Amino acid sequence: MIGELMISGYNENLVGLMSSNSDSKVKATILSTLGNLKYENTITIVKLGMEDESREVRIAALGL
Repeated sequence: MIGELMISGYNENLVGLMSSNSDSKVKATILSTLGNLKYENTITIVKLGMEDESREVRIAALGL
């Protein structure tokens, strides 16, 4: 919903949630949301996503 509303004030919270959450669907969704919001530190989240063990998360990171 944050991404659909284009609310970017929570970007850092989303990055923190991605780092602390173990659910691959949540992480992939966060990556997509941050991409839609044009997150300024995209390279950071791409690296974070590419280091994940989940194929789904890595694919989402490549999509950014």
